[in-house]
Amino acid sequence: MQNESTPYRPPFIDYRPLHILHLDDQKLFATGVEKIITVAFPLARITNIKNGYEALGFVVNSLSNSVIIDLIITDYNHPGLNGVEFCKNVRVIERSHGKIPIIFLTMVDNVPIKQQALSFSNVKFLLKVTEADEINWTVMAVI
Repeated sequence: MQNESTPYRPPFIDYRPLHILHLDDQKLFATGVEKIITVAFPLARITNIKNGYEALGFVVNSLSNSVIIDLIITDYNHPGLNGVEFCKNVRVIERSHGKIPIIFLTMVDNVPIKQQALSFSNVKFLLKVTEADEINWTVMAVI
């Protein structure tokens, strides 16, 4: 367990220039996740969006302009589309582009919702109480 006064040291550092879309309406949490990920992936660029419809528009615009999104991290609850609806729409939109890895990072600890999320290909599911190292190992595993 990390001491609160000790800076987080990730188990690895990966210098790939990743582009990550992070969908979460809680600014404090989004900022914390960005800090956790950019310590292990210092060249990562994270686009934070608070609304499911805005995030879906971002995905459509990115894919139509050949902008690569290496990973999507989404909460389940946020304005607009919920996480499962968002994931379903992303999978429809990206059919000709390949599957973008998606990590659900949420407080929703609900078996039916988790099963719905994991029914899509290339999806992982973590709870927001997950340790920083596990978040980074999961990112590493799916990219």
